Amino acid sequence: MATWGGTINAWPFTEVTTAATTTLNTWIVWNQTGTATTTIDQWQYWNSTTGVGWTTGSGYSRLNYKPRELTPEELEAQRVAAAQREEQAAKIRADREQAVQRAETLLHAHLSPAQRKQLAHNGRFKMRSQEGRLYEIRRGHHGNIVRLDDGGKEIEKLCVYATGGVPEADCMLAQKLYLEMNEAQLRRVAHITPVAA
Repeated sequence: MATWGGTINAWPFTEVTTAATTTLNTWIVWNQTGTATTTIDQWQYWNSTTGVGWTTGSGYSRLNYKPRELTPEELEAQRVAAAQREEQAAKIRADREQAVQRAETLLHAHLSPAQRKQLAHNGRFKMRSQEGRLYEIRRGHHGNIVRLDDGGKEIEKLCVYATGGVPEADCMLAQKLYLEMNEAQLRRVAHITPVAA
């Protein structure tokens, strides 16, 4: 296989045997065809902790490279920026938690005492739709509506959800209200999967 420097003897993660010592230029060693006297792991050599750099006329080679140390002002600027990012992330988490709590409160306000008890114990509640069908809404954002027969056996699974990344309880409430107010529309937009007997 042709390469920039000649023919290739090895690919990273393999060893190449070549007439070389561990201080030879890596690119030359990697592309050398010669009598074997020393075995060098090229990938390890190229990625040595002493660094890899570019020097004119020799291609890639090992250099004693050390990054520039940051000034106290630069370190302080980094610390301030990190603190600001963490503060912003904490605010986002707090806002999200408040939204979740408000959604739970609103959902519970639209449930009967029996439904609240079902939700607390089983993570789901049963309800009658606009057309009198029996449904069960389970915890989740989508794929969480199940139509039941009067004996409680699953008949269909419906997948429909609110867009915009709203809290789970808001999705469940929207599903409940749709089934109560406009079941036909919900069934038109939902993906409905019959449950095998």
